[in-house]
Formats: sequence, C-alpha cells, structure tokens
Amino acid sequence: MITETPHTNPTVTSSAVEKSQTLIPQLRFAEFDSKWDILKLGEIGKFKNGLNKDKKDFGFGHPFVNLLDVFGKSILEEENLDLVNANEKDLKLYDLRKGDVLFIRSSVKREGVGETTLILKDLNDTVYSGFLIRFRERCSKLELHYKRYCFTSFGFRKELLSYATSSANTNINQDSLSQVKLIFPTLPEQQKIASFLSTVDTKLQQLTKKKELLAQYKKGVMQQLFNQQLRFKQEDGSDYPDWEEKKLGDVCFKESSSLTIKMAEGREGEYLLYGASGILSRIDFFDQEDEYISIVKDGSGVGKIFLCEAKSSCLGTMDIIKLLDNNDLYFVYCLLDNLRFEKYIVGGAIPHIYFKDYSKEKIEIPCTEEQQQIAIYLSALDTKIETVTQQITQTQQFKKGLLQQMFV
Repeated sequence: MITETPHTNPTVTSSAVEKSQTLIPQLRFAEFDSKWDILKLGEIGKFKNGLNKDKKDFGFGHPFVNLLDVFGKSILEEENLDLVNANEKDLKLYDLRKGDVLFIRSSVKREGVGETTLILKDLNDTVYSGFLIRFRERCSKLELHYKRYCFTSFGFRKELLSYATSSANTNINQDSLSQVKLIFPTLPEQQKIASFLSTVDTKLQQLTKKKELLAQYKKGVMQQLFNQQLRFKQEDGSDYPDWEEKKLGDVCFKESSSLTIKMAEGREGEYLLYGASGILSRIDFFDQEDEYISIVKDGSGVGKIFLCEAKSSCLGTMDIIKLLDNNDLYFVYCLLDNLRFEKYIVGGAIPHIYFKDYSKEKIEIPCTEEQQQIAIYLSALDTKIETVTQQITQTQQFKKGLLQQMFV
C-alpha cells in the first residue's frame, strides 16, 4: 500500500453529494475550490483515423505504432515498434506530436475499446495504425501528463462506452468520440492531480520491476541447483551424498480425479477447486486431505503445474501427483516445474500428456535432507515474490479508488 503522499494531500469536499450538479469531485486538493468545466472532445481537439497499408508494405520503412503498442500502456513505449512503408504524404498526414493521444477504435472485449496511450514527445517520421484514432488538441485545455489519467477515469469511460457500438467487436469512431464529454479542472489543478497519480505509477513500476528481478533470480538459482552447480552443506559442513539418477515414476505416482465443473456448480464453500487456469472457485467439499501437485493433462494449458493446498480438489482434466518414500513435496514441485513436458504431448486438436509416458523421464534427485534445504530456500523466494505481488495488487486498487474519486 502506498504510504508516501505529496506535501498537500487531497481532501473530501462537503459538496461531494452534489458533484453531478456542481462538477466537483469527491476527493480534491485543499487549495482548489472552483467547479470543473465540461466540453465535448470535438470542442477541445480533432480526431483522425490512422494509416492502412497492404501486407507487403510492412516490415520495412518507418516506425509504425500498432494496436498492441497501445493496449494496456498509458504512455507510448518507442522500443520495438514495427516498420511500414510510408511515403512523404503519409508521414505528414499521420504524424505524431507531443501531447497527441491515440484511442483504440475496435476491441474484442468491450472494455478495450477507447483505451488510450499518450505521446510524450514529437516522434519524427513515425505513423500510426488504422486501428487507432489520433486526438490532437486545437487549444491548450489539457495539461500534458493529465491526459494520461483523465481518459481512464470511471466517468469518462462510462460516457465513452455509451457511444460504442457492438457487432463482432466493440467499436467507436471519430464522430462518436467527438461527442464524448470530458469534465476537467483548471490547468494548475490538472498538474497537481497528474503529479500525485504519477507517484502512484512510479511505485507500481518499482514494485513490478522488483517482482521481475526476484522471478529472474529464482529462475537462475533453480537452474544452478538442479544442475548441481550450487549445493548445500550438512550442519557439520560436510557434503551431502551425490544425487541419484532415477525415473520420475520412482519418486511419485499419479491419482485421477473424476470431478467436473458441473459437479461443482452451486456448491459454494470454503475449499479450493483447481483447474487448468489455477484456482477456479471455492466449494463445500474436498477430495484431497493433504497437499499435492496437479498437472494439466489435456487442453491448451497442458503440462502446467500447480502446488495445491490441503483440503482441496481439482478437475478431471488434471493429474494428481503424490510422492513415494520421504521425498519433499515442494522440491518435487520445483523439479517438475523445471522439466519440459512438450516432448510427451500427443493428440491433434486436443493435446494430451500421460503419466505412463512422462513418468519415464530420467531425473537426478538428492537425499531427503538436501531436498528440504532446497525447498526451504526456494519457498522463501516464493514468499518474497508473493509479498510483492500483494503490494502490486493493493497499489492498483489504491489507484483505482483515486481514479474514481479524483475525477467527476
């Protein structure tokens, strides 16, 4: 959760109940009290559809901002842009300047239409896709960085989606966007809002980077551990015994589940139900008393592995993996996660893997005590990653609340 705030914090106004009449947001910085303005986007700026080209014109030429460069990105990232064969006329008509905003014209998911990305600087000899619409101000009504946030606010998104049309995809055009109303404050207040929200985004970026680095570190450590480049010592400082080569079937065995989604319908409860995407729901019964490993045995997620909680269940599309002898469950989970199951896939339209096949995989495995040492170390890394993941989720929720309360 974000604890740092700017020197001047936003405060709740007494007129929040009347915000629809007075154009005042629920959460506001104390030094501002004037009501917000309301204009149609067509009164603030103009729109232009992007460039359309044949397939043969792609892969060479000038930088080209495509649909995927905008999805989920509030600011355009210039790295790894595609290329398109654009002529001098194209470069002039479809140019991108500092302050331009690109709207997504069409999306399979309704919530994706009208997503925006902000252009922070003039982009020389760069054009944009016909799947995008460029918005360019005629007059300076909107502060540069404020544009990163005002088009994602709850009120604006609700207004925009009311103009969208649906067929196979959800779409919006220039004329409709021109009619969408934007409610906004003075430039100084815009700057204050943008600065405050930027601190939240900076925190999110830092947390996301920290999570990525931890995941990379864990991956590298796992490779060294399972290649035996990195070994633990016994308490007296001596080496553990050499790892033994075995078949996977010598370490674990498989059980099957007959549970279907239909059998779980209407059975809400406290026990986790696992499927190919992970936790599906909580139901009022469980099949497995103790912790176990599950592997997706068919479908698009074939070979995906989960460490499942005690007192839970998994669907019949999963293999239930349990251990022989005194092997450590978490160690075997990491071992399986380090294996490649692709070579065991059979089937055409629906891929499958079978335990009878992948149980023949040759593995090297240490004694139980070293397994436990490895498991403790790797699970500690998982705990750190999970802690950062929770911090990211909390910060995202905090930002979502700000976007709902700091805008009309």
